[in-house]
Amino acid sequence: MKRFMPLLASFLIGMGIFLPQSSAGAVTKAAVKTQQPQLTAEQKMEIKTIRQRILKGQIDLINKYVEFGVLTRDKGDALISDLKSRETKWQNDVISQSQEKNKKPAEPKQKTRTKKEGSKK
Repeated sequence: MKRFMPLLASFLIGMGIFLPQSSAGAVTKAAVKTQQPQLTAEQKMEIKTIRQRILKGQIDLINKYVEFGVLTRDKGDALISDLKSRETKWQNDVISQSQEKNKKPAEPKQKTRTKKEGSKK
């Protein structure tokens, strides 16, 4: 019992039981929104180079799995295609975020009624 109580206290403190959830969550959300550093062109290029090396390593690994017979060639090609498309999407998202940083946010779209919704009685 003497060993159990300190463990329980550590667990409860670690889980944040003693902190109000609303204030802890609000601080975290606000911190996330305000911390968006602007990367220089050199930093962006360095990140791009690292991501390209990682992608190449992942492709090499998939090819080894195909070579050793763990994956079929079709499955390997599908995985490689998926990796490349995700990398392209990531690059496009990062570029668009940096270009649209100062633009006005888009207005939310209004939901239009369909015939089924309008005919309910």
